[in-house]
Amino acid sequence: MPTDANQPVVLFYRVRMMLAQMLVVLLATLSIFLLPLPHGYIVLTLVYGALLLAERRLSIRSPLTVGAFLLSAFVLVLNQLVEWNAYGIYVPVAYFGLLFMIGAACLLRRHPASLYYSDGYGSLALHWKTSGAWVLIYAAGLAVSLLLTLQPGLFWLLLVLPVAGVLLTLWLQLVDSGPASRRSQSFSLGSFRFEEVPPHRETLGPFYTHLMREEKPNLIQGKGVDMLSFEQQLQLRFESDAPCWSSSRFFVAYEGKEIIGTISCRMKTVSARLGVESASDLVSVDRLGEYGGVMEVGRFSIGERYRLRQDVIQGLLRSVIEYAFENDAAFLVTQALQPSIPIYTKIGFQKISERLGLLQGTRTPVLLMVFNLAKRAVCDLEDARANFRLVGALSPYLGERYFKRQSLRSIFASKRAWCIPDSALPQLCLSTLTTDSRGAPQHGA
Repeated sequence: MPTDANQPVVLFYRVRMMLAQMLVVLLATLSIFLLPLPHGYIVLTLVYGALLLAERRLSIRSPLTVGAFLLSAFVLVLNQLVEWNAYGIYVPVAYFGLLFMIGAACLLRRHPASLYYSDGYGSLALHWKTSGAWVLIYAAGLAVSLLLTLQPGLFWLLLVLPVAGVLLTLWLQLVDSGPASRRSQSFSLGSFRFEEVPPHRETLGPFYTHLMREEKPNLIQGKGVDMLSFEQQLQLRFESDAPCWSSSRFFVAYEGKEIIGTISCRMKTVSARLGVESASDLVSVDRLGEYGGVMEVGRFSIGERYRLRQDVIQGLLRSVIEYAFENDAAFLVTQALQPSIPIYTKIGFQKISERLGLLQGTRTPVLLMVFNLAKRAVCDLEDARANFRLVGALSPYLGERYFKRQSLRSIFASKRAWCIPDSALPQLCLSTLTTDSRGAPQHGA
């Protein structure tokens, strides 16, 4: 399967084919009722024949499509052999009855029909919801079709049912507000607990105390900041960060009641500059934002005794990546302190510039880095099959919903986040004032 940066995996197209199958139900119903009988059966056969060929090219073998194609071909041939006008009213009965039987059989075999379109990928519970909903719609369509012999005016219900099914599917796949769709505010990995901290001065006190203790060795010497007391440095950082607290999310790692790690994240908005943009006059993520949402990861610290503990690293990164999935962020940017650079590099972050930036307030030296989350989630098939477990234990639902939202968005988007080559990514983070017409940095920038 292709995994090139300029082409998404085949799975990307399979997601669209699942929606196409559902829309075809509506198109088939319209062709049966609104076209003259012979023409309607021809259109029905051609539509399902085209859908069958498209699915075969993607190695999808959906029994729903095969069954509907065989039925439409049989009705088309039968129409040539016998006078069909008296029996045409039973075509919807056969159509919805066949779809109901196949859909129900898939559920009884513990293989929901939508799994044929995902190659086994994604949240199984979500596939059960989607396929179960369509089995009920097929059953309702069958019941309405049987009633048409007595009340022909009820045919409009057969148009409403597929429309409702498509809307319900989109809601289940992309907007479902059930418990599985919500990011965990608190969870545990191993012996460590991870919680989101409300953005208030009182609750953030311990957060910043731990953060500043880890940052203190990185303060620039001889600039006056290192001469301040710890309380003065803490207050300086408080005052520097306070304006963006309301738009940020803060996460803490605990061992027992002791804070052993911190991390935060913040989505880019039109009216606000991110920390990476403030740390260097070379950096602007405006052009990057044209391809997708940008989220900044920051305030990342782990106590020295815990820096080799994978559970601590994974838990903190899970917190921010799930928030990124929840908000459809395509890119992550960060100001990496020296101790955290290897961790960010291992995930896939790369340098925006060789030139170090300076953290506001404490003037801590940082390396500005960027990561294409959309490319990792969309173009890496192995991560897709594993529900995007980039750092372990990520929510399967949030990962699947993120993938499908990217899939739908790409139909209309002229600039796709996952199409950007790694080599071009840092250039999109540089200010247009520091790049020439070819996008390369000017001399001395």
